[in-house]
Amino acid sequence: MKVVFYCHFPDLLLAQHTTVLWRLYRKPIDFIEEITTGMADMILVNSKFTASMFTNTFKHLHAREIQPAVLYPAVNMDQFDVPHSYK
Repeated sequence: MKVVFYCHFPDLLLAQHTTVLWRLYRKPIDFIEEITTGMADMILVNSKFTASMFTNTFKHLHAREIQPAVLYPAVNMDQFDVPHSYK
């Protein structure tokens, strides 16, 4: 089975690392996040910005030349067919 990982933004950057206790708590989680993300057969991100954040965040994956590909989210074009009335 192939695994595709679609990243909106690295969780490691969203998590708080404000206190020593919290940093100790997050250390194994952040490590596991990077290791398991690198196990995916394909890594996709939702923008070039996220691709650069991904590369800067997951330095071990970058060192292994694991680079994400950009796949922009789809847009429902039907929503533009019907004019909307606004009050």
